[in-house]
Amino acid sequence: MVSSERMVTLCGVASLLFLVRPRWKRELPENPPVLALVQEGPTRVALQKISGDAGLALTCRGRRDPKGLDVAPIIIYDRELSPMHWPENIHELARKSPRPYIILLSSSIDANLWDELQRVGGCDILRTPLDREMLLGAVQRGWQLWRSLRHVRPPDAALRDDAFADGIKD
Repeated sequence: MVSSERMVTLCGVASLLFLVRPRWKRELPENPPVLALVQEGPTRVALQKISGDAGLALTCRGRRDPKGLDVAPIIIYDRELSPMHWPENIHELARKSPRPYIILLSSSIDANLWDELQRVGGCDILRTPLDREMLLGAVQRGWQLWRSLRHVRPPDAALRDDAFADGIKD
């Protein structure tokens, strides 16, 4: 049997090892699916490298028009893909169901850009060139938020709740 003092020490060492390990090496939960709408070039290469190291299920597309795209829980949209029409495209993506967590990539960030992004339904902005820590942090926040809002209960729980609301019992 392990004494409580030794147990505290073991837990402390395990916590310390977790904290010492670089944050980007920590695995994200359940391999979150990410759709990146980016042009060919350094941003796409950086996204693919970071996602490969972190175990993200990344799909890259170079489409300017989001109509007809399958929705992913996390969408990364490069502002340079369509500099004049990015607000309309973000708004179109934000209308999909279930609503994705949308991250905008931009070479410059200011208060006006942030206000515009929030107005059209985006969730986060990252500066390019990409920083590994910032990207993985944004993806992890998006994945946790998306899961907490969409997957709190098993899919059939909603059916059971409706059945109880109608007075039908199992």
